[in-house]
Amino acid sequence: MHMNSAKFYGGTVNKYLAIIIFFVSTTSAWATMPNLPPSATIILDCAFNSITCSGAVTNFYVAGSIISNASAPESPPNIYRYERCASCTSGGTQLDLNFSEASELYIGLAMRSSPNFPGFTISANKIVLPGNLEGNFILGLYGTQGGPHSLYFNNQNSGTLNNCHYASSFLAGGAVANGPTVYGDCPGGLNWFANVGNAGWSHGPWHYAEWCSKSSTSRTSRDGIYKWFLDGSMIGNYPQANSGSPYTRVSITPAWDGGGTPWGIDAWYDMDRWVVARLPAGGCAAMGGGSVPAPIDNPVGAPGTTTVTVTVQ
Repeated sequence: MHMNSAKFYGGTVNKYLAIIIFFVSTTSAWATMPNLPPSATIILDCAFNSITCSGAVTNFYVAGSIISNASAPESPPNIYRYERCASCTSGGTQLDLNFSEASELYIGLAMRSSPNFPGFTISANKIVLPGNLEGNFILGLYGTQGGPHSLYFNNQNSGTLNNCHYASSFLAGGAVANGPTVYGDCPGGLNWFANVGNAGWSHGPWHYAEWCSKSSTSRTSRDGIYKWFLDGSMIGNYPQANSGSPYTRVSITPAWDGGGTPWGIDAWYDMDRWVVARLPAGGCAAMGGGSVPAPIDNPVGAPGTTTVTVTVQ
């Protein structure tokens, strides 16, 4: 704002009023992600005019670059690209954001993956990691190398969180939760798949990927929430989760930091906008709406060894 704009308001006091109104308007205009409620308190709203979001985050590997792309849906032309070259066995980035405790947290991304994105042979391709005392969780792409891929969630932890009540059966003597929409360690980190919508991810086009969580009262209270959304539609909703303690950090990273074999094709993620926000009490529960499948509520341990195939939408 030019300093002489104060003359339209007739004095020094009104000059400061004009500046305050300008900044409030700008903050409100940015809060337009598909499911971000207006009552949220913005922690970060990054349009990637710089890799570090004007100093708000740490670029741990000093990686990636700002490039120009007019197709960006939120804040053209600048976008943030990080890649893994065709002959590489590593690449990517790690952008770290730390903040004071948030009992309910929202993350929103306007992003895309490269056309013909192959992905890891281990089926898990990380995008963004919300973190609390129990672990660094994952919102990412799941699927065999070469696809198809779907947007999924993993609450990786060392066994401090037990969500086996969502499993329909168990393998390995009760150590592995198996189906219908979860799979993984029991107790410990689970792959959580879409249970209320289509999670299919197309490579090349821009997408909105959003996630929210409510911390559980305790590690065993089953009153936490995990939800995630693709292009505005809710696809995963688990409202009786043991989600653990409040969140204090979020990182953007694909974890392409070594291992495996070259993919034989240049691959990348493009980020156009990254929003992190605190939600008010009940904010995550109110997002998306819709009916929710109840947990299976099996006891901890193996009621049997029946194999159930997990279907990924």
